[in-house]
Amino acid sequence: MALTKLIKKMWDKLVSFINAIIIHALLLSIMFFTMAPSPKQTLSPSPKHVMQAVTIDENQWRAAIQQRKNDEKRQFQQLRAQQRQLNRKKRQIEKKEREEILRLDKLRQQKKREEERLTKLKQRQKAEAKRRELKRKKAEQARLKKEALERKRIAKERERKKIAKREAELARLAKVKERKKAQEQERAEKKREAEERAYLAAEKKRKEQERRVRLAEERQRKTDERRKARLAEERQQKADERREEQERRARLIKEVSRNIHDKIEAQWIRPRGYYRGLSCDMEIRLKPGGVVKWVNIIRSNGNSHFDDSAKDAAYKASPLPIPNEVFDEFEKELILRFKP
Repeated sequence: MALTKLIKKMWDKLVSFINAIIIHALLLSIMFFTMAPSPKQTLSPSPKHVMQAVTIDENQWRAAIQQRKNDEKRQFQQLRAQQRQLNRKKRQIEKKEREEILRLDKLRQQKKREEERLTKLKQRQKAEAKRRELKRKKAEQARLKKEALERKRIAKERERKKIAKREAELARLAKVKERKKAQEQERAEKKREAEERAYLAAEKKRKEQERRVRLAEERQRKTDERRKARLAEERQQKADERREEQERRARLIKEVSRNIHDKIEAQWIRPRGYYRGLSCDMEIRLKPGGVVKWVNIIRSNGNSHFDDSAKDAAYKASPLPIPNEVFDEFEKELILRFKP
């Protein structure tokens, strides 16, 4: 934008300089014709030599005029050539500027795509970390469960060996005490049965406790899954609401820009030498309430009358129809392409 303003300023100075040179050349030509002596006013005491003197002076005068015309034509051609060269350089600079703008837009798009790719990669990494953590927790739970089962098996094996040892001891005592009374043998048998019942009752209680623990873990797992699903649904709903709000603001901004263009076009007066297809880009600085502070042409088609008429129409259209809710979107500055 700064480069465009600098080029336009230099171009205006060059055009003013060329116009000044042309005007001075015309003034010098007029002064030369005015001050040149007329052949009719030539006086000579000898009528005999009048015709010859007048002819020589007139030929010299015409030759001088022709030479002046040739010089002026050559200077004008040189000025035209310089003007064409400057126009060509201006078009080259504008072309380079457009190419630079396209390159910067392309770089911004590449940066945006790279940021989106990195965001998706981070999301995948987070999801993968969550899956690994869940897998680790499940593996840890399985290990703990396996260790608990192993401890229970060892305890059961010890209990069985203890019972077997006790039974062997009872059998040995029974053999040793064959002469004991049948009542003592019956009491010992009842005692053994009571111990077995106590063991079976304890085993049943232990299995019931394990079943309750499994049910509690299953209920907790289902509760966590329902909570995660509810949170995901709420996040999706909020994202949809934000997207709808952004789309609504975008439509509103587009409608505001169209209304601004229509209002400016309604105030526009067709200038002299206008033809279809002309357009220009205007930078409009705004005050609160949409009041136009100043207008500057940042891209022109080369028709100064059209540019001036567009600026006048923008000033006449003040205040511009900009709602307060989207005034901050324009940041007190509006870039508008005017194309009636």
